[in-house]
Amino acid sequence: MNDLYDGLVFPRTQTALAALRFAKRVEHPAVFNHNMRTYLYGRFAGEQDGVLPGRDDEALFLGCVLHDVGLSAEGDGDQTFNVDGADLAARFLTELGLGDDTVETAWDAGALHLCFEIAPP
Repeated sequence: MNDLYDGLVFPRTQTALAALRFAKRVEHPAVFNHNMRTYLYGRFAGEQDGVLPGRDDEALFLGCVLHDVGLSAEGDGDQTFNVDGADLAARFLTELGLGDDTVETAWDAGALHLCFEIAPP
């Protein structure tokens, strides 16, 4: 991708790049940029707490870059935008062949970022 994200540090796995392309395609640029900033802020905050990027960095990226896809036309369903988006993100990641744990983490990031009360006890 030859754009301003080329110089930023984020996971460059096939999965991460597919999610980035998907989010960039379906989301308004302002929402997409917000999601990228969310990842960069989350990564920075983790680093400040001594959490180094590693195995879970891709999961953090997926949760952040996809957490608002419910604000897109493709993610607009009959639930709240965060749950619609979580469902869309889960379908997308499942179609990529990701495991249940990763899909659930991304679903949680989207659905629970506004409505933590829907989380199971």
